[in-house]
Amino acid sequence: MASEQIIAKDFPRKLRGYDEEAVNEYLRQLAAHIEALSNENKALREQLQATAEQLNYMKNLEATLRETLMVAQRSAEETTRNANFRAEGIVGTANEQARRIIQHAQDEIGAYQAQIEEIKRQANLYRANFRMLMNAQLQILEDSGIGQERQGG
Repeated sequence: MASEQIIAKDFPRKLRGYDEEAVNEYLRQLAAHIEALSNENKALREQLQATAEQLNYMKNLEATLRETLMVAQRSAEETTRNANFRAEGIVGTANEQARRIIQHAQDEIGAYQAQIEEIKRQANLYRANFRMLMNAQLQILEDSGIGQERQGG
């Protein structure tokens, strides 16, 4: 029942009835109170509707955040896996390059050592040939007697 209906209500009259003005005043107060309650009820319903909408928004936001977090976590895990895979590849390539560099250095060392051994062999051969030449020259000098004339002389 609306407040206008309360104010407009007409009661039958009796001889010993209530004071009409007092009844009307009470009805006006009652109508105003009901209208205030109705307005408050309407405001509370609107507030409840807004709160329900906000709750739905928050629930949707929570679901979106959870999904975003799961996607971010999966992405981070995938990125970590890819980074580890690439790191293993880089390390493998670096190890292979290091192995080749070491092998090349060892090959060069072997070649240099062979050259050194050849130079030593040639130096020993040269010394031996030089000794033989010197001994042959000494023998020639001794056989010719050139060195003896001065000593005896």
